[in-house]
Amino acid sequence: MVYMQYDIFISYKRKSLPTANNLYYRLTTRGYSTFFDLEEMGRDNFNVQLLSYIENAKDVFVILEEGSLDACRQNNWEKDWFCREIAYALEKKKNIIPILIGGYQMPSSDYFPAKLKELSFKNAPEFNFSFFEAYLDKLMEKDYLLSKPNLQENATSVFKFYSNENCQVFKDGRLVCSLEGMSEAPYYLPVPRKGDYRFKAVNISTADEQLLKEHIDSDEEKEIEISWKKRTKPVDIMAIKNSSSHVYTINGLSFNMIFVKGGTFTMGATPEQIADAYKIEKPAHKVSLSDFFIGETVVTQELWQAVMGSNPSFFKDPIRPVVNVSWVDCQRFMKRINDVLIDKLPQGKKFRLPTEAEWEFAARGGVESKGYKYSGSNKLNEVGWYFGNSNDRSLVHFTDHYGENRKNCQVKGKNPNELGIYDMSGNVWEWCQDWFGDYESQSLINPIGPINGYGRICRGGGSSDGWVDCRVSNRSSVCPSDRLSGLGLRLAL
Repeated sequence: MVYMQYDIFISYKRKSLPTANNLYYRLTTRGYSTFFDLEEMGRDNFNVQLLSYIENAKDVFVILEEGSLDACRQNNWEKDWFCREIAYALEKKKNIIPILIGGYQMPSSDYFPAKLKELSFKNAPEFNFSFFEAYLDKLMEKDYLLSKPNLQENATSVFKFYSNENCQVFKDGRLVCSLEGMSEAPYYLPVPRKGDYRFKAVNISTADEQLLKEHIDSDEEKEIEISWKKRTKPVDIMAIKNSSSHVYTINGLSFNMIFVKGGTFTMGATPEQIADAYKIEKPAHKVSLSDFFIGETVVTQELWQAVMGSNPSFFKDPIRPVVNVSWVDCQRFMKRINDVLIDKLPQGKKFRLPTEAEWEFAARGGVESKGYKYSGSNKLNEVGWYFGNSNDRSLVHFTDHYGENRKNCQVKGKNPNELGIYDMSGNVWEWCQDWFGDYESQSLINPIGPINGYGRICRGGGSSDGWVDCRVSNRSSVCPSDRLSGLGLRLAL
């Protein structure tokens, strides 16, 4: 298949979408032929398309901010598309122009794997939106750009989309953009002609639709403010607080949140754990937590599908845990579910990942804890799926992309713990909100871990792990951009 050719390719992580879109707008209106990974791009041969666009480009802009290059620290960095794009551009000797935003500094060559080290030597001045035009003028003045503008093809009309709620905008049935509610950064849509345009906006939370009829003249920036009516349905907060559990329903699918009464507990290598505890579980220390809710089960594939409209798991089964989701993917999931259930939540409250301390407190049984080694029992076989019992013929075996044999099991297949929570020992590992860090010895109140790091906490052990790894105090960490076939998530509120 022959793909279109573009002189400029913009490479970026999804978190840098506003910057990438703004850059695309500035370059396009100046007449540069620019490829920007628009959301409506076909998914067939997605990787072939991207590599073809890079190979045919003269210039490659690489947008970098905090967290963009986290995958470089992992052995499996080639599974990260952003890193692969950079490596391919370097291999093809493309003119790479890094853009550093938010005060980010280019790492030294020691930070990168061998195929990416050359990136650290590229000239990368800090970028500032306030001087966007001047920045581009300087690139052209210094001949840093190999591409030349075609003034006969430049788009001189630009729509700037804003919305007070999360929504999607379509034109002729194709997705134009996804807008984040109340964002100060617009989505820029350069158009090649003046005249009349029709768009359809769809509210992600309510599925409400608006038909937008807009006229634009040449050399004009036309702002489109998409306004949705605010929903003010009251929530009975006391009814939620006084219940041991609370059921939420989204797109016809219900899930249960278990109330965890706050209290003080000893976190880490407590006496029943100490013989098997790793160094990172020490020292045991006092932690005090406020009340919270936590998912009765891990997030299932059917719940992820109901919220996100897709299922990234390798083996599809609606009542098995969703897996192959990164920590970053989980944040998008939380944002979407909060948007959809805004009318059902107490004011100021939202779904999120549990903190590491909340996760362990809930796994131990909260204030009802009986001091078990695993979540709900001293006998792992009673409460968890692990290597020793997950060879049951009713379970599905498959090999993931890392060559590991995975046997993820249906939720609620074993006994719950003291609070009625299932699968906190075994089945799949679970993302937590915190960055990984060493424990503190002093008493802590609602701890949230260090402010940064290389890995996010995951807990619980999996169905391919041994009994030692399924203990309630065991801890591990994974790069937040990684997707693993034995790693899922559990909701907190």
